Amino acid sequence: MTAGPVHEPDLVLHVLGLRGCVLPEQVAEATGLPTSAVERRLDEAREAGLVSYRSGRVTGWFLTPAGRTARLDHLDRERAGGSWVPAVTRIYAGFSDLNGTFKQLCTDWQTGHDRPTCIERLRALDRAVGELLTDLAAVLPRTARYGPRLREALARLSAGDESAFLQPLSGSYHDIWMELHEDLLRTLGRSRGDGDG
Repeated sequence: MTAGPVHEPDLVLHVLGLRGCVLPEQVAEATGLPTSAVERRLDEAREAGLVSYRSGRVTGWFLTPAGRTARLDHLDRERAGGSWVPAVTRIYAGFSDLNGTFKQLCTDWQTGHDRPTCIERLRALDRAVGELLTDLAAVLPRTARYGPRLREALARLSAGDESAFLQPLSGSYHDIWMELHEDLLRTLGRSRGDGDG
């Protein structure tokens, strides 16, 4: 038995669980769903008591305690019913190896190393993680957006937008990488440890 796609309401809850407080267009970008569909799902989830909305300094949708429980229950069911777990475990091991390289590259960028060289190194890293993400999407289709999102951030960086590498909460390469890392951990039911960065 292989894992099938997550139903849209669960996928929306999953993104909120990974990212915290987000706007519908951010969920749409992460999932590939139309913004109108995301808004409908959020309205349904609010009626069910699974999400809430706040405005102010931090504006967006977030999971309620009931929503967090529902999302964790879904992940447990997904993991229990999927023969994909060994494959994702191997993919996570490969990602963990690349994560050390990525962290060093981030440090080099921040400490003034040659920017064009850093971008070339990131392109090489992106090719390597892209191979893993192709394998990941084959066994866990809900992860299929990570590869295109990383490539889009890299394209922005290559076009001269230096914020597309590390700037927080901007859809930067670093933002997406960290979201992917958290998704892999939660999908496998793991906690972030000393080696997880």
